[in-house]
Amino acid sequence: NTDLSSVSWTHYVGIKDGKLVPNGEECDQYKLFVHVISWMPRNRLQQHIDQDKFSYYDYVDSELFLCDTAGGETIDTHQIFDYVNDIREKYDLYYVTITADPYGTAGIKEQFCNICDFYIEQNQSPKSLSQYIESFSKDLKSGNVCFCGSTEDILQKAIINSILIKNGSGYYSIEKLSLQGDAKWANIRIDPVDATIDSYIANLIDFNKRFEDDTDIDDWIDMLKGGSK
Repeated sequence: NTDLSSVSWTHYVGIKDGKLVPNGEECDQYKLFVHVISWMPRNRLQQHIDQDKFSYYDYVDSELFLCDTAGGETIDTHQIFDYVNDIREKYDLYYVTITADPYGTAGIKEQFCNICDFYIEQNQSPKSLSQYIESFSKDLKSGNVCFCGSTEDILQKAIINSILIKNGSGYYSIEKLSLQGDAKWANIRIDPVDATIDSYIANLIDFNKRFEDDTDIDDWIDMLKGGSK
């Protein structure tokens, strides 16, 4: 893999009066909080700095980590898993769903399955992703997707450098703008956007999940009528 390989952590957070509220408390709206980390083969770093005209070096060990597998020529998926698992243990996180490109994570699929409730292999075809790409674009533009600007510079540049394209069949895809100009970020990889859309799908499905147990549905309807909670 000669591009960035990215992992996106996403979670809906409650907002009230413009501020975060503790989980479970009343809020005005929900926003999707995003955090992205990327990896690159060590020996490809300078090549991408030259080709993309972007100083990836400035982000090494903060937003970007380097892989030394095969002499620094390939992505180390086990290094990625270790990072994801270390974050889980360090912050006592609970991974409900992990979704991934089946081709990029084949070697660590079983390990991912062991640290989450649901593991989804996400089909990367425009037909499969189109509705979610369109929904993500709308949420991003409306301000319902948020990230920490001071620590998500690669993600921010990747979003700026992405363009929404509708093909002849009417399906949307995300493509790299690839401008040749003065903008130093113009050719930056958009892998962080791809990873975030995959993660966005899982959150969207979980967030809109409906009750399946009849008892839960009865309780829910009773609550809406002003009864027991």
